[in-house]
Amino acid sequence: MISKENDPLMIEYLEKKIYDQKQLLEISKALNSTLDYKYLMDAILNICLAQLQTLQAAIYVSPEVDSDFLNWIRV
Repeated sequence: MISKENDPLMIEYLEKKIYDQKQLLEISKALNSTLDYKYLMDAILNICLAQLQTLQAAIYVSPEVDSDFLNWIRV
């Protein structure tokens, strides 16, 4: 009988959970470390790109946001 602790699928699942938690921590750090809008959007997008393993991402901001803060950010 194979123990759950040595099951490759369980190990992969737990490694993914750890990775996900680290990504959430990085987003949290970015949100709390700066007031620089462009840096913050870049940091969040880069973390999302890594998490989703994709090449492009976008953040859509509510129309109520002041247009002075809106910038198209390309990653």
